[in-house]
This record gives sequence, structure tokens and C-alpha cells, in this order.
Amino acid sequence: MKVRVCVLRQAVFPATCPPTAREVAALAEAGYEVHVIAQRRHFDTELPAYEVMDGVHVYRLAGGRRKGSRLRYLFDYGLFFVQAFFLLTFLHLRYRFAVIQVNTMPDFLVFVTLVPKLLGAKILLMMKEPVPELWETIYNRKAPPWLVWVEQLAIRYADKVYTVTKNLRQVYIQRGAQADKIAVMLNVPNPKYWLGNQPPQPQAKAFRLIVHGTIEDRYGHDVILDAVARAKASIPELKLRITGHGSKANDLPRMIHERGLGDTVEFLGWVSHEALVAEIQAADVGLVGLRISPYSRLIHTNKMFEYILFRKPVIHPRLDAVQAIFSTDELAYYEAANAEDLAATIIRLYGDADLRQRFAERAFQRTQTAYSWDIEKQHYLASYRALIAPGRI
Repeated sequence: MKVRVCVLRQAVFPATCPPTAREVAALAEAGYEVHVIAQRRHFDTELPAYEVMDGVHVYRLAGGRRKGSRLRYLFDYGLFFVQAFFLLTFLHLRYRFAVIQVNTMPDFLVFVTLVPKLLGAKILLMMKEPVPELWETIYNRKAPPWLVWVEQLAIRYADKVYTVTKNLRQVYIQRGAQADKIAVMLNVPNPKYWLGNQPPQPQAKAFRLIVHGTIEDRYGHDVILDAVARAKASIPELKLRITGHGSKANDLPRMIHERGLGDTVEFLGWVSHEALVAEIQAADVGLVGLRISPYSRLIHTNKMFEYILFRKPVIHPRLDAVQAIFSTDELAYYEAANAEDLAATIIRLYGDADLRQRFAERAFQRTQTAYSWDIEKQHYLASYRALIAPGRI
């Protein structure tokens, strides 16, 4: 009999959460019967409330997490919490999950597992974003103490905790968390999901940059546009492609127009996974524009690892957590939020194809030998085996 496990994530599965999708795939491949509780609304599309995808049972709850005021966030989080609490309790009474994995945000989502935990289920908590630091970054003010209290209570409540960088793990420990309970699993992509069997796309004649993912102030799209405006005088064939969504997405066309970049920059909005893969394949360089903030000092972006997987050179701001794992021979660093320095870095890589290839290959080899999903997956699955009674799988 298969061991049953459940994964919760307040996001649209699998469209908006590739890291959760890679974890679910790893569990299914390892022989577990996997159930996923996620959200139903993807923009204006209502996905099925229940379906079986590649053997995985997916339950989608009404509503969706939308950008807005703090009250809007609290309402969306609260609605999902209540629905997930009752659905998970029902499913556990029916299937008896051995392990329940909760992927934050919010940190308090872990408490939807109260009834299963009391009945013996083990709880694995994925804390990939530091909520207090994210609050400080978004609202430009000190986070309320209760955010740290909830964070620490969630860690204490869980049986095992994963986070995404050593820097963030250390912050959790400094705030009072039990060190031996927390492990690190990097946000490296699953090659099967990204590469598949798709043939390489032919390179365009233009020198193409790409930025994809969440569009918020903290990701520095304005700095990237300022840098491209400076660099295009030296690179007539320069093109920038931007994909993604977020609270600042509606501002991007205006920002592009104000800088006179209509012929240089194209904002594609949200695109399908297949279209995004094609965009990355066709790019010459991947850009990350994070500003320095309490949040950015502690995390890595998914897009950085995705560009590396496609063997694209990455231009990245100098940030503590990233510099801790990649050298100046592996990423092309620039001073964060400095459009002039970013423009100079773009021009430097444009003028030296060999340098671009060296950056791409060295970063790729680093991930393959130290940070690949095959490596991270083994640690992840070992945690499941440790949480489950021996001999059950």
C-alpha cells in the first residue's frame, strides 16, 4: 500500500509555482500517493476544482490571491485558510496522510494541519520567503512583532522546516528557532519541467535580454529600463523582453513609453510555460534587477537558476545570499539599483561573446556539481523517509 502525503500551497498549481511542482513530481516519482491543495483562479480562468494530473490528486479552492491593500491580503489568506482547514481535515480522515507539507506564505497557513497533526501526521514546512523582511521591503517600515511571533511559532509547530538560503536559515535561528530542525533547499529548477524535449530556438539577430517573473518595485524593473535606455546608444540592435505579472505590471507600458523604449523593449505580460521557455532559449543574457532590501539580502530568485539551467549568462546585483554561492567568475555582478553600472555590464557582455559563454558555463557547472535538483531532491526525499515510520515505503 502506498504512503499518502499532502502538499498545500496558496497558489495556482502548477502554473504559478514551479518549485512546488518539482517537489510534488519528486514525491510521485518516489512512489508516494500525492494529494495537492491549491487555488482555483488563474487570472480570469477557473480551473477544475478537482483533477488527477500524472497520478497526483489536485484539489483547487475558490478564490485567488490578488494584489491589493493589507485588508485584501488578509481576506484572501483567511478565505484560503478556512477552506483548506476543512478540506484537509476531511481528506485526512479519509486517506490518513503520513506527512503534510505546507508551503508558505503566509506562515500561519501551517496551522490548517492541526487536526491531522493531533491524529499523528508529521508536518513539513517550506518557508521560502522571510515574511517580516518582505513586510519591511513592501511597506518601508519596521515589521510588527506579531509577524516574527507567528514565524517562530510555525517553526516550533512543524516537525521539519526547509528554507532557501543559509542566510535566511541563520536569521530564523537568531530569532529563536531550533537549528537542527531547519535545513536549506535551494530554489533550483527541475530540468525535466524546463528543458523537456524541446529543441533549441534559433538565435535572433538582435542582442536579446530577458527578465521574467513577478513585477513589483523590489524587482527593479525601472532600474533595468533606465540601464537599457543608456546601453542602447552603444548597442543599436539591443532588445529587452519582459514577461510576468504583479501589482506594477500595469505601470510597465507607461515606463517604457516615458523612456522612449518602444522599439527596444517589449512587455509580453503573463505567458504560458511553453512560451516562456522559448523566450529564455532565444535570449542572449538573463537579467535580475533586485534592489537591496531586508528581503533581497536573504533570498535567491528562481529566475537566476532558470537562466543558468539554460546556459544563459546572468547579470545580477551584488547581494549577500547570491555572492555566498556564486563567484565573480560565474555571475556578472553590478551595483544594485545602479542603472549606469548595469548598463556598463550589459555593454561589456555584448562586446565579448567569449565572456558570455564563460559566465554561462561556469555557473552551469557550479549548479551541476553543487546545487542541482538531483542533489537537492535526495536531501528532500530523505527528510520524508525520516518523518515516516521505517519500512512503509
